[in-house]
Amino acid sequence: MYKITFYTHAYNTEKYMEQCIKSVLTQSVKDIEYIIVDNGSTDGTKNIIAEYAKKDSRIKAIRFEENRKGFWPKLIKDLAQGEYFSMLDSDDWYEPEFAETLLGLAENEALDIAVAGSCFHFLSENSQGYRKSESKLIVSREAFPSQFEPMYKFFRPVWGKLFKMSMIKNMDFSDYYAILNYAYGADTVVCLKSLSIANRIGISDKVLHNYRVHPQSVSYVYNPNRFYSDTFLFRKAESFLSCFGKISGENYHFLYVVYINAALDTIDIILKENLEIYQKLLEIGKILKEPLTQQAISAANIENDRLKAYRQLLIDLFVNTVKVNSGNKDIVDLACSNILLLNKELSLYVNRDNLSQHFKSGCFLLSAVNLNSDEMLKKAILSLDSKSLSESMWNILTDMFKSNILLSWIDNPDFALHYYYIIAEVFNLRASSALNMIIEILNNGKEIPFEEELLLLCLNVSAAAEDGEVFVFVKKLQTQLFIRQKRFDEAWQALNDLLEMCPEDGDVVTLKKWLEEENE
Repeated sequence: MYKITFYTHAYNTEKYMEQCIKSVLTQSVKDIEYIIVDNGSTDGTKNIIAEYAKKDSRIKAIRFEENRKGFWPKLIKDLAQGEYFSMLDSDDWYEPEFAETLLGLAENEALDIAVAGSCFHFLSENSQGYRKSESKLIVSREAFPSQFEPMYKFFRPVWGKLFKMSMIKNMDFSDYYAILNYAYGADTVVCLKSLSIANRIGISDKVLHNYRVHPQSVSYVYNPNRFYSDTFLFRKAESFLSCFGKISGENYHFLYVVYINAALDTIDIILKENLEIYQKLLEIGKILKEPLTQQAISAANIENDRLKAYRQLLIDLFVNTVKVNSGNKDIVDLACSNILLLNKELSLYVNRDNLSQHFKSGCFLLSAVNLNSDEMLKKAILSLDSKSLSESMWNILTDMFKSNILLSWIDNPDFALHYYYIIAEVFNLRASSALNMIIEILNNGKEIPFEEELLLLCLNVSAAAEDGEVFVFVKKLQTQLFIRQKRFDEAWQALNDLLEMCPEDGDVVTLKKWLEEENE
């Protein structure tokens, strides 16, 4: 048995193959085997592998004539003879002390998995970045949930690690095979599965692995199934954490942020891809419509600057699409649907079918789609002052009012416009604030515009708030109003309500005498 089995599979990486192989063969730990698979390469990769295999008996070279996927778990289970396992991509390389450092860490700390830091070489930018731990981190199984966030970034890829071979050979790879049907994420499900059976892991503070980031990497290329990888990985991480009991709010928040960033990466790729605008809208709509996306945006009150920036970018795209393609109903409908998915508050006022009409009329919605519900409602009502918008906007508002029993009776747009700020308070269930505003108006001694409607609104709100004192006060004012307007039947109805509630009240007794005198 060897101490370590290194494994690489290569496809047309002639340019980097030699550096990769040398970095393994020159490790300070010599008791190794190196399984290298040429996965159907059509360049000089196979010749480089064959040449090194002749020079070093530790190399086991395998050649596939056609490119395959998903074969490595079975191959390692069948052929590997090492005590530990480490994978290396064919365009990457390890530092000479990689094996010695991680092997020492694993043996000294009784680890199932030892992890190294990585240096990322961004080829398109000729720059570097690092994923590393500031200090050595040792985590026992019972602490996996509390350490999940700092651990997770190191457990996205399989490379840069030493695994106990027994873990690999006994592991269930069904999730790995399932995600192969999608775009990416196979490494992550392997890492999550390995964590689910590990008892103790360690992360070195040394950068010992080098990773080339290619702009044409599968992680940066459009694939219609890519988004399914995003949701699949969320569910697998959620499943892993649930093995330890109830998932903490902190861990859920972290998973949502990871998911949102993955979804935004997918959207970014869609936007850059050479697709017809309808197809772009369709693909983005799938992401926005996914319940997990809506949940991730709203749950835990995620404050994500990147999310905010993309939200504005997408709204601008959708709005411009409606303007440019106003004659194409399918495109307009899809763009409007996506706008409503991005702004749930907007759906309180419009639906997909009438939203496009507001774009055509230059409605406030063009500039209000990013406002919160308070401001949006106020702007909606204030737009009644515009002759070009008043009719269509009033239809929207009356539909909205019908869903709120306290406002469902409102049929006067002038009343709504005059008291828009009070209506906004009622709509947003701030009864106390609305009542204070109305009482202040009723007590200021000035003529009250739309007095009857304002009194009715106050009666509805005070009844819902179970504020008997305000209800009686306003019911007295309503009775007075009906008497002054000689609407005696309605006055008697209002007075009877008061007589049932407080028959001995001095004001009620006075109102009764007044009504009897006026109604003779």
